[in-house]
Amino acid sequence: MTWRPSSISLFMILLAAQPVFADAQLDDAAVRVLRAKCFACHGAETQMADLRLNSREGMMRGGESGKPVALAGKSAQSLIIQRVTSADDSYRMPFARPKLSLAEIDTLTKWIDSGANWPETKVEEHWSFVAPEKPEVPEVSRDYDVRNPIDHFIIDAALERGLLPNEDADKYTLVRRAFLEVIGLPPTPEEVEAFVRDRRPGAYSRLLDRLFASPHYGERMALPWLDIARYADTNGYEKDRPRSMWPYRDWVINAYNANLPFDEFVRDQIAGDLLPNATDEQLIATGFHRNTMFNEEGGIDAAEDRFKRTVDRTNATSTAFLGLTMSCAQCHSHKSDPISRSEYYEFFAFFNDTDEVMLPVWNEETLEEKQRNEKIVDGLANWITWLGERDDESMAAFEEWRSGYADDVHDWSIVEPTWLYSEKGATLELLEDGSILATGDVPNDDVYTIDLALSEQALTGLRLEVLPDASLPGNGPGRGTILSEGGFLLSEIDVVLVRDNEEIPVEIGSATQSHAPDKKTAQYALDGKSDTGWSIDGQTGQENRAVFVFAETMQSSAGDVLRVTLSQDYIHQQTIGRFRLSLTSDPAPTVLALPGAIEDAIAKVDSGVPTDDAETLKKYYFTEIAPELEKWQEKRGTFEEKIPEPATTLALAPRMPMRETRVYHRGEFDKPRSRVSANTPEILPPLGVETKPDRLDLAAWITSRENPLTARVVMNRLWQQVFGQGIVATPDDFGIEGARPTHPELLDWLAITFMESGWDMKAMHRLLLESATFRQASADSEGEWTRDSDNTWLARGPRVRLDAEHIRDLTLRVSGLFTPTIGGPSVYPPQPPGVAALAYGNAAWPTSEGPDRYRRGIYTYLKRTAPYPTFTTFDQPMKEEACARRDSSNTPLQALTLLNDQAFMEAAHALAERTYEERGSVSAKIDFLFMNVLNRDATKEEMTLITNDYDALVADFSANEAKALTILGVEESEDAAKRAAWVVLSRVVLNLDEAIVRG
Repeated sequence: MTWRPSSISLFMILLAAQPVFADAQLDDAAVRVLRAKCFACHGAETQMADLRLNSREGMMRGGESGKPVALAGKSAQSLIIQRVTSADDSYRMPFARPKLSLAEIDTLTKWIDSGANWPETKVEEHWSFVAPEKPEVPEVSRDYDVRNPIDHFIIDAALERGLLPNEDADKYTLVRRAFLEVIGLPPTPEEVEAFVRDRRPGAYSRLLDRLFASPHYGERMALPWLDIARYADTNGYEKDRPRSMWPYRDWVINAYNANLPFDEFVRDQIAGDLLPNATDEQLIATGFHRNTMFNEEGGIDAAEDRFKRTVDRTNATSTAFLGLTMSCAQCHSHKSDPISRSEYYEFFAFFNDTDEVMLPVWNEETLEEKQRNEKIVDGLANWITWLGERDDESMAAFEEWRSGYADDVHDWSIVEPTWLYSEKGATLELLEDGSILATGDVPNDDVYTIDLALSEQALTGLRLEVLPDASLPGNGPGRGTILSEGGFLLSEIDVVLVRDNEEIPVEIGSATQSHAPDKKTAQYALDGKSDTGWSIDGQTGQENRAVFVFAETMQSSAGDVLRVTLSQDYIHQQTIGRFRLSLTSDPAPTVLALPGAIEDAIAKVDSGVPTDDAETLKKYYFTEIAPELEKWQEKRGTFEEKIPEPATTLALAPRMPMRETRVYHRGEFDKPRSRVSANTPEILPPLGVETKPDRLDLAAWITSRENPLTARVVMNRLWQQVFGQGIVATPDDFGIEGARPTHPELLDWLAITFMESGWDMKAMHRLLLESATFRQASADSEGEWTRDSDNTWLARGPRVRLDAEHIRDLTLRVSGLFTPTIGGPSVYPPQPPGVAALAYGNAAWPTSEGPDRYRRGIYTYLKRTAPYPTFTTFDQPMKEEACARRDSSNTPLQALTLLNDQAFMEAAHALAERTYEERGSVSAKIDFLFMNVLNRDATKEEMTLITNDYDALVADFSANEAKALTILGVEESEDAAKRAAWVVLSRVVLNLDEAIVRG
């Protein structure tokens, strides 16, 4: 772009409009500009034209010409200013990077004119690494409205810059502002009028009491936290399949509503699973670190993907609680902050010792329903068994059924393993029933090795039972996550007899199974091929068995070990999740068409050993098989189908044994180097734990009074939420390259007060809202916009565009469609057709009907590869990594969305109908429309304008009724012209800037 004189004129105008910098702030700001635009070519690593700009000495020395690039006090004569403002594109710098903005040029100009001083602060003295101390509250003249200490700091800083505080906002503005900030919803006209008419002292305080007690408070506060938590309803990456994470979202909402102290809020999310007697809620909270993306593409390396998830947990923790760009140190020591690559992996080690689990989640209602139906099912089973036992013919049939299997059942003995090993790092856990459950890592493929202690016996075969389990996808028995949840492929089974450290191969002659699809029978696990094997596709969630018969009877001795190797070579993460091994000495063992437990029960009954198995067999026969009791069996089955399944969510669990953590060369998972132990960066206070610190220790360190960052970071984000920008403009970077705080003493005062309050988030939020700073009018006062265009010094009230989800919430609320239900699974509001189809697999979007169609935006199903388009239009971040601040853009597409999107059209129609039904004149209806949407009456000018528009629209639609009916979307309607006119006007008012801005 050519630099024209008009641009220079604009530059000079903006120069006069820039806020005043303190000297230290100006120095820091100038170096940030140089770092962003100049250091890549003229910095520590590269010095094009022999020019180095990353120090004052380098700038004064100059490059090949030897001419200083900056002349202190003489910006106009300084080479750097000449080069960055040149009208000649071939001369203007920088060449390879975006040109400097007018504000950046202004910063460099003022910096040079002030002496071009280089920041002298040592790294260890950087403001954010020094523990905050509670400062004295500045004295302020009584001439100004001061309601709490916050105002002292703000007014003092504003007056220093010649800015005068604004007057209070009117009560209509204030009630709307408070509602939108505290609960993210606008007030109803009745709530507005109640506040405006309350002339008693303390009206505003009572309003805040009601708002902070609202259950919608948690929904409003959860929204920015879920950005940090990178919450989504799908896994991400190519397949981006669904996951159940909404219980975590609801935990966040409930935590804010209950005002859970922030130190506990941190502890439960970082290490809830490590707490003694952890509650279900504390386990759900660990979903904070299960929001990481999960790659299910074919051919991925599962170890690499787990490494990436651990990296994400490391980075998200740093962003969320420390406000540091620790991710820069994954591949090399941080270029700016004092964080080495070794320290990065020491922090990484806290999250390397975790297992990922699926947690069943019951609520009170579904748990009661489960227990009620289970009681009925058990009662009917006892009743059916009682009926069968009382009928001689039924008992005779039972005995005939049992004896029919007498010659076929085999005496299987479950042998407790002495050694369990997963080649790819899964955790194999022995359960009480002798079965083995695989937890932890889910590798692409795996090989399990199981040692069984033997006695002196003759063995003829081995039985492998694959068993369902609630912890497995689809209830198992496999750990599959790709082609069929709950499936697996056993590629090969090998058996050796270990005697005196010598391995003697045991040949398997044949195999049978309870179920297998074509060409996937157990016999294929004996063919020596890694791409074939036994599978149970179509029978997941159920028990299945395979019996492997030894080619010859094997004679064992005491002290021998039978080593069984289960090879699972299919690369798509389909390994066995739960299984059990048994041995038999019976000749020619095979699989029977019976559950394994029933086969074992028949064998025990026939052996004559007194057990409870006879009763087990009767109950099984009469409730599952006896034809004469079919009517009762069907009735029992009806209630069995009514037993609800629990919701599930993803959580963390402690891992044993602990993983070894190393420094990874260049951040590559397959290049481990030196070993490290869990620890925190040296620049910050020590962890204070000498041996094997865990995530619980980390959580305590994050919220310790000695940690200089956490309270500042959290209060800065709260300030950003309330006032539109943080005291530190870079909420995710409190390091050397981050912005300096505009009000450092205020930030420290807030941080200390927060900790002294017992980490009380509601108290701090209320403190900000009770300030005169928050209650100021947002309108420009005496031209102060020209001197503080960004409202950095808050001489006027905050004016903030609503977040995407809150724009939807407001529209639903004012239209009367709003469904206030809190929590539960995500919903699917209307969206343009084909959006979901853009993602892999042409995913369905089952548009919600009934009340779910009008739920709050926080409950909208969030698919990472096809996010809800309205929300992305209004700057909802991609939920791939922690986001500490949303952008706030202003585009024509936003206006088009508000006018034409189906969801907003439905709201406009509903609002128009409410307005049409309002009694009174047209002017009364207009006031109703304005009070609903903008929470104020229309001005005289607005009333005249809209009345004229209304009359013109009615005349037009009366002359063309078909046009009115098209707008209404019906074939006929009473008063079609008037109704259609209100639809058009409702769309217009909902599209106003004032409607979607908290002003």
